Amino acid sequence: MILAPTAAIVFGATLMFSSGMTVRLDSLEVEGAEVTRFTRASHEAVRAAAGVELLLGLSAVVLGIIALTGTVPNTLSLVAVLMTGISGFVAGSAITARMVSLFRR
Repeated sequence: MILAPTAAIVFGATLMFSSGMTVRLDSLEVEGAEVTRFTRASHEAVRAAAGVELLLGLSAVVLGIIALTGTVPNTLSLVAVLMTGISGFVAGSAITARMVSLFRR
């Protein structure tokens, strides 16, 4: 019962560190591309996804640490891994929308 909470901590830390890369992907631009409402909305979605990644990563780390103390380790580890999966879904869909807005004309 040590590996699952440790994995939750590692997943959470990875999310926290990767949120900066999500913001960097938002800064990509194509020369001559016009700024539309869809482009602006995709910018906001990526910024929000980066914030969600950071907060859910921090939450997963905290849950992993609490699980290591022995307080309901199975449940806390599963919730932490579920949160990292949700964060991946949110960030992936926001980045996909941003990439579509880059190549949409």
